[in-house]
Amino acid sequence: MIEVVGVAFSKNKKVYYFSPNGMKIKKGINVIVKTERGLQFGTVEIANIEIEESKIKSSLAEVIRIASKKDYEKHVKNVNDAKKALKNCKDLVEEYNLNMMILDANYTFDRSQLLFTFLAD
Repeated sequence: MIEVVGVAFSKNKKVYYFSPNGMKIKKGINVIVKTERGLQFGTVEIANIEIEESKIKSSLAEVIRIASKKDYEKHVKNVNDAKKALKNCKDLVEEYNLNMMILDANYTFDRSQLLFTFLAD
């Protein structure tokens, strides 16, 4: 058995398991976690539980820390800036008459990446 917490990165999204790194974290707490894409801001949806190691499909990343007020403010700025980037991208798609639909834009917490989700043939 291995102890994990379940973290989601936006409302109604998939929950991913992370090592709580020795912390007891309640549901609803915002955390900073390390992912393949860099640091991310998420919300704990499943408090500390133990699950079978066989249910973990890949290496278990860690919760770095419980998010501070400053982290939350940075997250809000990232969300607002991603909304602006989404609008700009949609405008460019329209301007160049591209056959694609831009669905979403998200910054990683550390702003090392701006990720767009889109549909296109």
